[in-house]
Amino acid sequence: MNFNTKISLTLPRKIEGEELRHILTEHAEWLKDHDNGKRADLSNITLFGADLQGADLSYADFSGADMMCANLSGTNLSFCNMYKARMGHCNLSEAILTNANLSQADLSEANLRKANLNYVNLAQATLTLSNLENAKLSHTCLFASNLSYCKFNFADLKFCDLYHTDIHDAHFDNADLSYARLIFAKHSIWASFKNANLTGVDITDCDIDDDAIIGAKGVNAFLKCPAEGSFIAWAKLRNNYYAKLLVPKHSKRAGKSKYTCRVSEANVLDITNSDGTTITGGGNFFQNSDGVFQKGASISKLKTFDDSIMHDGDGIHIFLSLKEAVKSEYWKEHITNESVLDLVIDDEDEII
Repeated sequence: MNFNTKISLTLPRKIEGEELRHILTEHAEWLKDHDNGKRADLSNITLFGADLQGADLSYADFSGADMMCANLSGTNLSFCNMYKARMGHCNLSEAILTNANLSQADLSEANLRKANLNYVNLAQATLTLSNLENAKLSHTCLFASNLSYCKFNFADLKFCDLYHTDIHDAHFDNADLSYARLIFAKHSIWASFKNANLTGVDITDCDIDDDAIIGAKGVNAFLKCPAEGSFIAWAKLRNNYYAKLLVPKHSKRAGKSKYTCRVSEANVLDITNSDGTTITGGGNFFQNSDGVFQKGASISKLKTFDDSIMHDGDGIHIFLSLKEAVKSEYWKEHITNESVLDLVIDDEDEII
């Protein structure tokens, strides 16, 4: 190894003062007439702490730029390219960002109160601890973004795509999430949706606590584990099979939310395909990580069941409709992995 080798590091160039004013003037001319002036190219440029309040920077290129702590309050950033821009601690209150590309951008601890983010691409962006109260995010893509500890109170998130986002301790109180997608949202059990509009929300594999939706609208479709009495439930098995179960009235049950519902025992009424048709042949026993399911037999976890544990624990994990069981990916890794079962099976019987 040659220890005398020089390593060259290229740091983002900082633009300020007269040079920045010239770029902004040229961009203003370009916005009026594309034959005059020049579109602002501020990609990979340092604008740390810059004061651009109220400026019209629509269509500018800020990709990879360092804009941390910049004042962009009321700034028009619509149709801007801000891919991978660093915008932590920025003041973007009342800014206009419609149709902008902010994918993989870092907006942690940013002030986005009353900002217009309709139709924005925020896929894989980081917004940890950001304030988006009263913001507009209709039809916005937040796919796989980190929204932990964000405030979305009173925000408009209609038709918003929150697929696979991390919403740990995020607050959507009084927000409008009608017809949004919350599919596979992470840590949703810790999020708050009090008094929110959840009409038509897709919550596949989204674990929402009853206490988090107090006063919310449109939650009548959220199936919950009955507190008493017998009821029909479904278990997802290996190889895309499903067990139709009758949970007896004396069975213990636990779990305050949709995907943490567990029971201590159940009777297997049928083994079906995803469309509910009965399986014929293919073995006598069907399996997932909870145990072995046989039509006409019962399955019990009474000895290890603890109903004081709300969100995790042993038991028979169930869905309250076949549709939800089919849609769910929640138990995919559990039902496809081999598990050691304390069971005695005859040699001629096959476990599916």
